[in-house]
Amino acid sequence: MGIGYLTLLESLPEAGARVEYTIVEVPQIEDEGRRLFSGRVRYVEALPPAGAFDLVHASSSLQYVADWRLTLRSLGGYGASVMLLSDVFAGPVPSFVTLQHYYGSRIPHWFINLDELVSTCAAGGYRVAMKSQVSARRLGVDDRPARRNDFNRPQQARRRRRLFRHETPENVEDS
Repeated sequence: MGIGYLTLLESLPEAGARVEYTIVEVPQIEDEGRRLFSGRVRYVEALPPAGAFDLVHASSSLQYVADWRLTLRSLGGYGASVMLLSDVFAGPVPSFVTLQHYYGSRIPHWFINLDELVSTCAAGGYRVAMKSQVSARRLGVDDRPARRNDFNRPQQARRRRRLFRHETPENVEDS
C-alpha cells in the first residue's frame, strides 16, 4: 500500500520531492493508497513492461506471485543497481507452495529454496550484498517466522531481508 514510502519519508524527509515511488498492488489496496497518499505515489496493477528504476524493493510480496522466478527476472530487467527483497520466506528448504490461512482467506504462498532465489538473481547479474533477519509486531504480537511447528523440519524457512547488488565492472572489485 505504501508503508515503505512512509519509511522513506521518515528516514529522508526531503525525498518526497525528489523520489518517484511506484507500487504494484491489487485494485482495492490501490484505491486506499491513493486516498492516503493523494498523488505522491504512483500505483499500477502489474509490473510495467519497460522502464528504469534506481532501486527495486519487493516487500512481503514475492511469496504471493504465481511464478516468483519470472517476477525476479522481470524486476532485474529494470536495471536497478540495487534490488531489496524484504520479508521473503526463503531458506534451506525445497521450494513449495501451500495455502496461507489469513483472516478467513486462503492465499497461495511460496516457501522458496534460498539457493534457487540467489541463483535466479545471479542469472540477472545480481549478487547478495547483505542479509538480515526480519521481525515485526502485528496486532501487538511478535511475528514468528512461518509458524515453524506447522511444517516438518525440512520445510521450515526463516524470513530474511536480502539486498542484491547489480554486478557491474565498477563494483565487482568492491566485494
